[in-house]
Formats: sequence, C-alpha cells, structure tokens
Amino acid sequence: GPLHKKKKSKPGITTTLVAILTLSTLMWTNGLMAQSVTPDGTREHPYPIGDISTLISFAQCINNNQPFAFEDGKFVFDIDGDIPAGGAGTYFEQTADIDMNSANWNIPIGKQNKGFEGTYLGGGHKIMNLTLTADNRALFCHSKGHISDLTIENPVFEGTFNDGGALATYVMGGTIDNCHVTGNDLVFSGKDCGALIGWVGQLSDYFKADSITISNCSNRCHITSTYQQSNANDQNSVAGVVAVINARHYVVTRCFNTGDITSTYRPKFQNDEFCFAGVVGRGLLPNYPSS
Repeated sequence: GPLHKKKKSKPGITTTLVAILTLSTLMWTNGLMAQSVTPDGTREHPYPIGDISTLISFAQCINNNQPFAFEDGKFVFDIDGDIPAGGAGTYFEQTADIDMNSANWNIPIGKQNKGFEGTYLGGGHKIMNLTLTADNRALFCHSKGHISDLTIENPVFEGTFNDGGALATYVMGGTIDNCHVTGNDLVFSGKDCGALIGWVGQLSDYFKADSITISNCSNRCHITSTYQQSNANDQNSVAGVVAVINARHYVVTRCFNTGDITSTYRPKFQNDEFCFAGVVGRGLLPNYPSS
C-alpha cells in the first residue's frame, strides 16, 4: 500500500504530556484528587489525634488552660497559639483506634475549672485498654464541649474508684452523642460510677451546669458494684450510661444498656439510698424529664 509520512511531534510536547498524566495518576486516590490539607481546627479540617503521644499532648494543653498550638503533629504550649484555652470552638478528630496499653491514665482531659470546651470527633474509632485508678478519672474529666462517635473498649477501674466513668467524669454542658462502652466486665469498688459517665452536672452546685444532651449512647459491659457504705444516709448509684444527674436542663435520649448490673451491697442503715439502673442511676433534684 501507499507509504504514509509520519508527522513529527514538536519537541517537548510528548514529554510534558506524559509527565502531566503521570502526576495526575499519582495524585488520584479512590476516585478523588488527593490534596494536602493543613488542619486548622475547623469542622472541615479538624486537628488530628491518631496515637497516644498526640492524645497526651492534647490533654496537657487543655489542662494548662492557656492558648496552644499544633506543630509537627503534636499539641504544644503556646500563649500566642491559634487554639483557644480549653479548645473552645475548635474541632479535633481521632483518626485511628488508640490502644492505651493498660497504662494508668492520670491526665484526664479537662481539669476542674479547666474543662474541655471544643468538639471531639471520634470518627467511629476506639480508645482501648484505658486504665483508671483514682477518683474523678475518665478519658475526659470536665467537659462542656461536644464528644461524638467514640467507643471505649475494655476499660479497667482499679482501686477505690469514685465519681467517674470510662468516657467522662463530669459533663457540665454540651453534648455526648453515639459514644459506647464495650468489652470486659467492669468492677466498681467506689460509689457513683457509670460505665460511660459519672455525673451529668456537678456534685456541689447544679446551677453551674449548662444545657446538656446525652444521646444514642450505650453500655454493653457487665457491671459489678462491690461498694460497702460505712455511714448512715449514704448514697450510691451505678448505671450503664450515667450514674448521677444533677443539672437543671438536660435530655437523655435513645440510650440503652445490655450488660447485667449486680451488687454485693447489703443495707446497714435505715436511710441508705442505693440506685442501680441500666441508663440513669439517680437525679439529685427535680429536673426536666429525660426521654
């Protein structure tokens, strides 16, 4: 057949086109163009928390009650930092399951009067093997922020543990949504303990608590209370979700418990008050109804 003369490509065009296609292929992931995003604490770009060391640095900065910053994958003290004290108005996201390796968690997030005020997005991940060995301990101590989509798996409560839970000790405001406790059996030797939350509100003054909503939360662990009171007119509450409510405005909705709750308690005094319940143990004052 007839010979066809090949057209010559202009120098550099083919090479450039191949380079562009190769770069585009490398950047394309799961059908979306991958982009390098700098976290800034917004809902769209929350600060990531993906390992124990980052979680510890986060707790230390929240408890310092001063502005702080996020540098090189960790939270650091910085009075001129972009993150307000308590994490107020700032979004943080757990990006992986975190195994605490049964280490004693002695820096719960949000000390008294230095509570957590941001938004913690659990991302459907877990905190595993969290060990709590003293009163008022939990992953979060005081929270007025928003915590969601997080599971505490295989928590351990050691010693005479009072006023606490796996997720939070005192929820003073904000919301807790879609958070759960699963795994091994729990033993409470102290008083007023919930598998998930110790107190909604605060022991001393219910006027300090803001509006609070606990929703879509659960406990799947079996609970045994070994607490024995020593004084008359004693009170104790044990529950799967919230041990005690002491707040003016609250809603507890769509929460459940599937674990057995048992106690070795034997009454000694006439006016003892012990409450054991699947979702909420007791309320100290007349409140708006939960649902």
